[in-house]
Amino acid sequence: MAMNEQILASIDPAEPVALTQQLIRIPSFLWHESTLGHWIADWMRARGFAVDLQVVPLPHLSNHPTGVTHQAIGVLRGDGSAPSLMLCGHTDTSDWQGRPFREGEWKHDPFGGEIEDGKLYGLGALNMKAGVAAILCAADALRRADLPRRGDLIVACVVAETGGGVGAVDLIAQGQR
Repeated sequence: MAMNEQILASIDPAEPVALTQQLIRIPSFLWHESTLGHWIADWMRARGFAVDLQVVPLPHLSNHPTGVTHQAIGVLRGDGSAPSLMLCGHTDTSDWQGRPFREGEWKHDPFGGEIEDGKLYGLGALNMKAGVAAILCAADALRRADLPRRGDLIVACVVAETGGGVGAVDLIAQGQR
């Protein structure tokens, strides 16, 4: 079996949808992403990724309850003979003063992850929880295919994309490239 066939054979087509639903059900408004960061870290850890649950300081937010939020970085190690590849997505969802934008216009629960007529509804479904689920499932498919890896595969689920990319900046400041 060819390498790409081996990877594709390890994918369950329902898995990215179910994972997206789960991610939608965990609120992750800008600056309040710790619960989702911990959940993603546990998900990756359970699948054998080396996980770094990074604490991202929020010194500019004097009214934040903890002054930090968390982002999950997972790594599938290669043998070091080739460059690494990073797949990066953000976990924050758009909000309006701590609630879903235009909440009164929602026809589905913003945190329900409901499917109707083949469409998935929920806050962050398009931006970017489905993308994060696709990244996680692709990386896990590679892991399950159990093929040799030359470089590391890094999965970065960063915070605060709508906050100026604070999570990505912090990821770089902590030495990740």
